[in-house]
Amino acid sequence: MCYLPAVGFVSGLVLGSFANVCIWRIPRGSSIVKPSSLCPKCLTPIKWYHNIPVISYIMLRGSCAECSRGISLRYPLVELLTALITAGWFLRFESLETALIFTVFGLALVIISGVDIDYRVIPPQVSYPLMAFGIASSYFNEFISSGPRLIYSVAGFLSGILAILILRFAGRAVFKKEAMGLGDLKLMAAVGSFTGPAGVFWTLFIGSFAGSLAGIGMQISGKIKKRDYIPFGPFLAAGAVLYVLFTDFFHSFIR
Repeated sequence: MCYLPAVGFVSGLVLGSFANVCIWRIPRGSSIVKPSSLCPKCLTPIKWYHNIPVISYIMLRGSCAECSRGISLRYPLVELLTALITAGWFLRFESLETALIFTVFGLALVIISGVDIDYRVIPPQVSYPLMAFGIASSYFNEFISSGPRLIYSVAGFLSGILAILILRFAGRAVFKKEAMGLGDLKLMAAVGSFTGPAGVFWTLFIGSFAGSLAGIGMQISGKIKKRDYIPFGPFLAAGAVLYVLFTDFFHSFIR
């Protein structure tokens, strides 16, 4: 149905607004339900017509309607990113159930990425439910159609754990420091539960490649020093999304 990507895009804008709430509140231990959205500067409740994703930001010229202080450009960018990812699932999958499953997957990855960028931590409040949902929804997930889906999902879950444990051990042996955190382990276990073992491999490959390029670029520009830590969660999340959206392209390299 050709209209579904458009529906996915609009729905993704709303989900992106919710992602912004989660990114702000989860690390602070606040409820993601109450109170309603507030201005992060003056803490004034935001009226519903000032809280329309992207549109309100443009209409208000990036400022709070009450205190007139600037609001970060990241808010509409998160909304747009979530919308594009969500629309992508509806273009990628013929099965509505699978598109909805990956809508949850994409939303969780956006939240995880935002929190990791701000706090250098992958929130277990998101990663644990994501693991459980990936396995529980495997019966309806057409992406893991190779053999019994539940078994393939669990195999991916275990592959994600094993891969990070191996990388942690190798990092300690070679670089004398942790190469990957336990948060990355939980994230990759969750990714594997949605994508199977192949998804774990490609997510790590794409994420590592992108992270290395970003790290080199930031070192050259002087934004970080050689041994500075950069959050890896966003690169793993990007790797997972790109792999699922362009699976045939990546698989073509090993045919």
